[in-house]
Amino acid sequence: MPSNTILGHAGAGTVMEALGLKKPLLVVINLALMNNHQVELAERLAVDGHLIYTHGTNALAKTLLKPELFQLKPLPKANTTAFSRFMDNFLVEN
Repeated sequence: MPSNTILGHAGAGTVMEALGLKKPLLVVINLALMNNHQVELAERLAVDGHLIYTHGTNALAKTLLKPELFQLKPLPKANTTAFSRFMDNFLVEN
């Protein structure tokens, strides 16, 4: 495991803050949650190559050894002006 890897739970706040640090991220999903947004978020970001995840502590050791952990892509910087431009255009047109 890279020494600068972040290990955390898969809550949205934790994931987004960790990805903002541009370090490899491994998250452990809590499958006991109802309407589990952690699964959806982790799966999507894993498909896009930004993190890897596991479903429990039993698989954690094996997941830490995955070579993909060394090849994760940083999350692109957000376009923070897109929504305000959209609203400006929307309000002018209506």
